Amino acid sequence: MIPVDLPETGAASNFLRMPQRARALLLALCVLGCTQEPSVPRIGDLPVTISLRLSTLTLKAGDPDTIRVTVTNTLDQSVRLTFTGQCQVFVTVRDSDGDVVTPRDGRPECLPVPTALTLVAGGTQDYVYVWTGGYKFDPPDTPEKVPVGAYYVSADLVASGYSVVAPPFKVDIVP
Repeated sequence: MIPVDLPETGAASNFLRMPQRARALLLALCVLGCTQEPSVPRIGDLPVTISLRLSTLTLKAGDPDTIRVTVTNTLDQSVRLTFTGQCQVFVTVRDSDGDVVTPRDGRPECLPVPTALTLVAGGTQDYVYVWTGGYKFDPPDTPEKVPVGAYYVSADLVASGYSVVAPPFKVDIVP
């Protein structure tokens, strides 16, 4: 190791002459005193939220389960969301491994027609889907049904520049 000679004058030499505990305390106070506001502004609650309700949490394959997704504007002014296609809300059903089973390919069939959703202050928009345990939503559902077991229904809204997800609900498919 090469010895390093430090000058004996100035703040550095005074700092090095302090007992080790005092130096550690001074460094800790300096670090705690150095705070900076984040560059991303905090906006509080989400301006647009999404919630999910199901008509049942135990579904006999073939029976209908109504899935209702509600998009809510929490602001005190109107909001306009634009979408790249006709689908504004995506509902998916995943198996216990996390794989999407409905819709079968993982995404609904959406025409690439740009759409918009305008919500007045405090306004809501409901989207209703019917699931009978098959691999598609709404009639006509597929005749083959998912196997008996636990599934997780979730919804997300993906607009240009904004997205929000509703937490999943567990649905048990029974024979």
